Amino acid sequence: MKNILNRLLALTLIISVFSCGTSSNTPAPSTSTQSLLIGKWKVSTITLTDNGQIVNYLSIFPFLADDTQEFKANGTTTYDPNILKVDPAQQTETLNYTLSANGKSLTLGPIVTEVLQLDATTLRLKIPDISGIQEKTFKKM
Repeated sequence: MKNILNRLLALTLIISVFSCGTSSNTPAPSTSTQSLLIGKWKVSTITLTDNGQIVNYLSIFPFLADDTQEFKANGTTTYDPNILKVDPAQQTETLNYTLSANGKSLTLGPIVTEVLQLDATTLRLKIPDISGIQEKTFKKM
């Protein structure tokens, strides 16, 4: 009888040791490109390259400096001009967005942009512009 109890005790200890691990019921945060995009981003820089010349948009149009873009998991994005606006009547604008599977292009409504950088703190886009190529950098808020 004592031998059986010792074996049961040993088996219980072995099972409890192997069942205790470092994992938890909380899933690990996803590091996928899509999950990096979700959140609110603030404009950091905007440049326009036209005929080889690079123009700093924010030095010409400082009201763009407080603009934000929020990407939601449901596939919508909201642009907000915040306090400084071109026109006081300017409102937020919500569009659908699609990030390509390889994370190299981001479609914002009808506009297809090239993703130059996307990580936990920086989103950099290359956007076709009527005057040339616009490059816009956002910082995560």
